[in-house]
Amino acid sequence: DTEVEVRAAALGEMDFSLSMHNVALLSAIVSSLNETFQSTEEDENTSDGKEQELTPKEQERIENLATALEKIRTDESMSHHESENSIGDSISTASLHFSPPSVPSSTKFQVKITMPQTRFTVINDLQGMDEALFRVSMTNFVAGGELVSPKTLFDFHCNTSILADYFDTSVNLWNRLLIQPWEITMKGSRAPSRRFKSDRLSSVLDLESFPCCISFSEQFLVSLASAARMWSIYAAAIHGPTDHSSVPSGSGKSSMTATAARNLITSFPHAVANHCGLDVSFSLKGGSIESRVCP
Repeated sequence: DTEVEVRAAALGEMDFSLSMHNVALLSAIVSSLNETFQSTEEDENTSDGKEQELTPKEQERIENLATALEKIRTDESMSHHESENSIGDSISTASLHFSPPSVPSSTKFQVKITMPQTRFTVINDLQGMDEALFRVSMTNFVAGGELVSPKTLFDFHCNTSILADYFDTSVNLWNRLLIQPWEITMKGSRAPSRRFKSDRLSSVLDLESFPCCISFSEQFLVSLASAARMWSIYAAAIHGPTDHSSVPSGSGKSSMTATAARNLITSFPHAVANHCGLDVSFSLKGGSIESRVCP
C-alpha cells in the first residue's frame, strides 16, 4: 500500500482578479480548437467511409488465400483429435496447482488546505477600462480529505466563511453584498454502509449553511445588466467573422457586430487610496456628498 500526503497553507492574503476580456479571449480560443478538432474528425470519417473497389486480380488472390486457410484448418483439426487420446491419460494423473490471484495494492491520498483569506474580484474590462463588478472573499478556509484508489473511497470536509461586496459606480465605493459573513460547512464520504451493515458502497453529502443575508442597490443590477450586454455584443463580434458566410449582411447579428462599439455603456470608476498617514478628504462635482474621506 502507498500513502501520499499533500499539505498546503497560505501565510497571507491572496487576491485574484478575473478579467471578462481574458475570459472571452479564452472562450474564443477553446471554441476555435473545438472547431478544428471537429473538422479533423469529419475529414477522417469521410475518408474512412469511402469504399475502395478491388480489382479482379486482388479478388482472385483473396479467394486462393481463403481456400488455403480452410485446408490448414481441416488438417489441424484432424491432428488435434489424434493427440487428444494420448494426452488424456497424462492429464488425469497430473496435479495442477494454481496460485491465488494477487490482491491489487491500494493508494491512499491525503490532502489538507488552509487559507486565511482569499479574494476574487470580477472586473469588466470589455470597454477598455477596468470597471469592478463585485468581489467575493473566503476567510478561514479549511479543507481536508482522503481518497483510496482503486476502490474509489473518499472522505472530505470543508469549512469557510464567505463575504461579498459590489462596486457602486454612482458613488465609486464598495458596498456590502452580504450583510454578515456566510458560514458554510460541507462534508462528504463514500464508504461501505454502516447503517445497514453491508459491504455495498454508499455516498453521503452533508451541507450545513448559516443564513445568507443579501443587500444590493439598483446600480448593482444596472452594472450586471451592462456587463451581460457587453458580453453578448463582444461574443457576437468574436464569432461574427466565422459565421459571416452563413449570415446575410443585412441580418440583426451583423448589424449588432457593426455597432458593438457604439452600444457599449461607458462608466469609468475612480479610486483614491490614502497611504500618506494624514487625514485626506475629497469631493466630486455634482455629487450629493460634499466631502469624502480617503480610507
